[in-house]
Amino acid sequence: MQAMKKMGPLTKVMELIPGFSGVKIPKELLENQELKLDKWKYAMNSMTKAELEDP
Repeated sequence: MQAMKKMGPLTKVMELIPGFSGVKIPKELLENQELKLDKWKYAMNSMTKAELEDP
């Protein structure tokens, strides 16, 4: 997820994926998904290695 985040916002990442460059996804939906990814990142960062391997 960190590598994807380094690539920029989801709109830019979607443009880089073959076949998705022509798909029109509302900007609000992509922004909402970015917020959800951030929440998952924080949750995963707070887990121990054992929790990550066997949630």
